[in-house]
Amino acid sequence: MPAEAIESLAAAKIKDTRRLYQKTHKGADQRAALAARIGLDRALVDRLSGVADLCRLYKVTPRVAHLMNLAGVPSVEALAKHPAPGQLTEEIARIDQARRVTENLPTKREVAGWIKDAKVLKPEDWEQTRKWASIR
Repeated sequence: MPAEAIESLAAAKIKDTRRLYQKTHKGADQRAALAARIGLDRALVDRLSGVADLCRLYKVTPRVAHLMNLAGVPSVEALAKHPAPGQLTEEIARIDQARRVTENLPTKREVAGWIKDAKVLKPEDWEQTRKWASIR
């Protein structure tokens, strides 16, 4: 995450993915208002909102969520519609090989589990998430 984004979010008292999700999950108008209020590009806030959304899934870290976003899966809703966990796992690995985002790549089994969980996870289920990650 860009340092400017971390600073802007922290100034707005958004220090973890839970708070970011709370402030962005209700739609485009909510994300636009946040972007304007903290002085970040709207597209960046949209991407960060997707990362926070994906972090609601068990063991999805912000770095892995970022890789999923780069692989064309910007949200839990998009993940629920993904037809091929093996293909997504390979795409995440390919992107990570080029960008070196994380040392802990997900397995095909983990990705398949996330797809399964994404199909039943509702936007209001954010309170059930076990652990939220720092945005740093």
